[in-house]
Amino acid sequence: EEPVDETPQVEEPQVEEPEVEEPEVEEPEVEEPEVEEAVDETPKVEEPEVEEPEVEEPEVEETPEVEEPEVEEPEVEETPEVEEPEVEEPEVEEPEVEEPVGQTPEVEEPEVEGSISGLKFDDLNGNGIRDSELVQGADPDAVFVIDVSLSTIEQEFAGTVNVGDLNNDGEANQILDAEIAGFTALNQQLVDLGLGDIDLGIITFANSAQTLITTTPNADSDNNGTPDVVDALTTLRGNGGTNFEAALQTSETIFDSFDTESGNSNLIFISDGVPNPDVVNYEDEVANLNSLGVNLSVFGAGEGSRLDRLQVIDPDAQIFTSTDEILNVFGDLNSDADGDAEVNGGGSQSELEPTLTGVTIYIDTNNNGSFDEGEPSQETDDDGEYVFEGLAAGTYTVREVVPDGSTPTTPEEFTITLSEGEAVEDVDFGNISDEALAMLDVESEM
Repeated sequence: EEPVDETPQVEEPQVEEPEVEEPEVEEPEVEEPEVEEAVDETPKVEEPEVEEPEVEEPEVEETPEVEEPEVEEPEVEETPEVEEPEVEEPEVEEPEVEEPVGQTPEVEEPEVEGSISGLKFDDLNGNGIRDSELVQGADPDAVFVIDVSLSTIEQEFAGTVNVGDLNNDGEANQILDAEIAGFTALNQQLVDLGLGDIDLGIITFANSAQTLITTTPNADSDNNGTPDVVDALTTLRGNGGTNFEAALQTSETIFDSFDTESGNSNLIFISDGVPNPDVVNYEDEVANLNSLGVNLSVFGAGEGSRLDRLQVIDPDAQIFTSTDEILNVFGDLNSDADGDAEVNGGGSQSELEPTLTGVTIYIDTNNNGSFDEGEPSQETDDDGEYVFEGLAAGTYTVREVVPDGSTPTTPEEFTITLSEGEAVEDVDFGNISDEALAMLDVESEM
């Protein structure tokens, strides 16, 4: 034990030497908890050491070697070299310019779809227009003149058609009812023939005459589903005498108000009796109407009518003896299998002139006025119609081969200028038979 005591005594002066022997003490350095106390101080020293490697941010500055943006800048410069303007929309426009060039032949397709069509008709009255006997003209108007004298309600009017009490006066199937039925049928015929918008007037007459209405055939001003013409007709009542002169004078006034071109005015006149007084005092009015180019159609209703008095107005006047005859002329009357009469279209004087089948219509390509081999042609069908299809834009001369025994009443040729894809219709040809023409010449000389 004494030596142990000496050891501390020696150590007091040589405290530094055991410190030198610290390398041997390095083994306890493994005792990290103790070293950690010293490490607490070393971290302060190590901080600079740790900062130095961390401060080696200059090495991070070496990242400026990532001066790749500088490399990218030239790459970005390359994209402008690609300059979409070089892809240039103008280059895209080139195909667009080519498209219209390609469209020129395509635009020719509608040219191929162009057409010329029309019909061939028997021009019975030789006026060059397909019309009816009662209503003629390219742009017609009409005036209905109806006798409402007392005699129109004093007797029944026989026939297979029971027209009934059309004016609600308590008496059915009177002459006045038949007249109303006739003009109602004629009005409907005008609508069916596409003349629903023409000017139309109705005049009633007995001792005097008055305008009942001026309108159009298809007008329905009160929207009750019945044409205004029919509404007006059903208000008529019979009374008084028969004044032809007053009726014709009032007709002149209406035609003047319509201001219709000559050849387009039509008067349809019906009476059941003779003028009162029974004298011909209306020749001046007839002459005036003829000078206006009015087509006069006159009818008598019943056996009490005087045909000679009616023929002063219209040499072709005729007398109806039944409702069937009135409706057959004004609206066309046919009977079905059961014998029941019905009004329909087909063959009446209010229908359009008939068409002609099997007539050759051709395009005169060399314009020599005759039909040559190889020239496009069509024969009119069962409805008298023809059509040239597949025509390119251009000018065409269309003619007909006039049937033997006929005379053209329309132009012998039509020059048609087609635009691209255009369809020209109503190129119609009319003929009158030589026989009918001769009859017209005789009538004009009378």
